[in-house]
Amino acid sequence: MVVPAWILRYAGRWPGASLIALVAGAGLLAMVCGFLISYWTGNYRMRMNGVRYHLIRDLMRHSLTMPYQNTLNPQVLADINFANDTVANPVRGAGGIILTLLRLFGGALAALGFAGLIASLSPWFMLGMAALFALTYLLSQKADALEAAGWEKTREPDRHWYAISTVAKDPSHKKDILLYDTAPLILTYLKNLRRQVMKVMEGVIQKRFRLEMIIAFLNLVRDAALFAFIIRRFLAGSLDAGGFYLYSAGLAGFMTVAQAAMTDLSAIRREGKRFAAYIRLVAPDQPDTPPEKGAPLPEGGDLALENLTFRYPEADKDTISGLSLTIPKGQKLALVGENGAGKSTLIKLICRLYRPSAGRITLDGRDIWDIPEAEYFRLLGVVFQDAMILPFSLKDNVLMGEAWDEARYHQVLKLSGLDRIIGDLPSGDATTLMRVLDDEGVELSGGQRQALFLARALYKDAGALLILDEPTAALDSLAEKALYERYGAMAQGKTSLFVSHRLASTQFCDAVAFLKGGLITEYGSHRELIKQGGEYAALFDIQAKYYRKEVNHA
Repeated sequence: MVVPAWILRYAGRWPGASLIALVAGAGLLAMVCGFLISYWTGNYRMRMNGVRYHLIRDLMRHSLTMPYQNTLNPQVLADINFANDTVANPVRGAGGIILTLLRLFGGALAALGFAGLIASLSPWFMLGMAALFALTYLLSQKADALEAAGWEKTREPDRHWYAISTVAKDPSHKKDILLYDTAPLILTYLKNLRRQVMKVMEGVIQKRFRLEMIIAFLNLVRDAALFAFIIRRFLAGSLDAGGFYLYSAGLAGFMTVAQAAMTDLSAIRREGKRFAAYIRLVAPDQPDTPPEKGAPLPEGGDLALENLTFRYPEADKDTISGLSLTIPKGQKLALVGENGAGKSTLIKLICRLYRPSAGRITLDGRDIWDIPEAEYFRLLGVVFQDAMILPFSLKDNVLMGEAWDEARYHQVLKLSGLDRIIGDLPSGDATTLMRVLDDEGVELSGGQRQALFLARALYKDAGALLILDEPTAALDSLAEKALYERYGAMAQGKTSLFVSHRLASTQFCDAVAFLKGGLITEYGSHRELIKQGGEYAALFDIQAKYYRKEVNHA
């Protein structure tokens, strides 16, 4: 811009060689500056992507370590989904701020330079232009506020859409989708959810469009006034041809970079609001309070449930209601009842995954919520009916991050029966499970999964409690009996809870607690409850007939 103006002004005064040298020098300087800007921009983006990946890691850590009870809160789940989009999307939230900051820095410097050039003609005129820019910026802020309000309204349907699409893309669900022709049903749900989002966003777009029209009109008035001012000065003779070119080109550049800077500032503020949701979610994370000195953690003792009550959010009645029970140290207790009786909920309460609505649970006289979470979890060995298999090696799935102990590892493989399964795998215990990280990964059968989960619980070698929550749901009665016999032998001396709606486990236990409607309605040994002839005895008789038929058919 400056070089052409000088050429116009001094073309008749400077020799041709000087003009050529000026053009060549300007071109070389522009080339060097372009190279440096490209290098710095690339380096900046690489470093800022590293920052974004750290933010993603912190969100993942938050999701992995947050209280389990948060999974019952739809708002928390929606916040996590929104925060993930804030840092995972390279042009939104943190990514949008990172990309815009570098552009804004250069644009702001250029705008200041152009503003100084325009102000040299008339400072008062420049102040008037600045006022117009400020007005358009405020209108942009109002438009961004409308968009932010739209985000809040679309969080829930966005989360549901993502959840359904994840299910639809899961290869394990493919056979059901094909055999039952479920694709149209899934697509209908997805369309309805997307329609909810679009309805909200259409309203936002219409309101934003009206504001953008006002902004465009103000920009037109500003640009016309600026050009009219310079043309008037040129026609009045206050500017020669070089000066006219310099100021008109500067004016065009100023309008471009200043408008871009206003847009970038507005974008940073908008994406900052989006990123604030991430900060509110992740920032409060605090490390678990360490145990006080002089208060050793219990390695055992009686487990007492005292007037325990629990109600799920938004539920109209308690799932567990005023339940009291003492499990002596070393006892093997079968917790049985029909589906929906509250067995799995009770186990989650004992595992300190849910906080009781009322009452408390103590271990050796100490409230389990007064024990640091990590330390309490160390005391538990649990196998849930929906236990997780990681897409890693079978060995990793047994260790689950525990320290390596070769003798203990081979012992639990033998006790759980997993050693025989490993012998049939292509790479032994190094075989990758699932086809996620390895296309040749192995899918375990129901019985093989139970053996793996049992080995996992045994390897942890928990000192206080061993819990099996519906571990035999995928097994037939004979396999179920064999598993309980094996587990009963390995649980000697440990407090153990066997949870099931099938009663094969009860004969291997010291006591049976029968749950119905969130309360223990019958308690005693298997023989005692059979003699009482109550609901437990009736249910056992029904299941015994089924087992006899299954054995006869086998």
